[in-house]
Amino acid sequence: MSMENEMNQIYRNIAETVNEMIPEEWNILYFYAQISETGGGTYFFYNTPEEVQDFKYSLEIPFNYSIDKEQYTTKDRTLFELSDKLRRIVINHEQEPWYSFILALDNNGKFKVH
Repeated sequence: MSMENEMNQIYRNIAETVNEMIPEEWNILYFYAQISETGGGTYFFYNTPEEVQDFKYSLEIPFNYSIDKEQYTTKDRTLFELSDKLRRIVINHEQEPWYSFILALDNNGKFKVH
């Protein structure tokens, strides 16, 4: 599989996981990953069609919604693992490893990576 195909599959998996974590209809989301050899973290912001100017922070979801917190934490760990895997794909293809990236996604499935 080509590097581009591998990366696109991971982007899809990240988008699907984030979508499962958001407990309401969303309009736009921004996923951020910061990964290094020693660790890192991930989080995301999203807005809703009703509140386009108000972005909600992923770390507040378990406190503001009645959700299964253990399941949410598991999905959050999955996001880190997917992001780390994405970084390793870059390294395995002898590219310069990045430290962070942002995935911007709208509710129609269009995305950009920064």
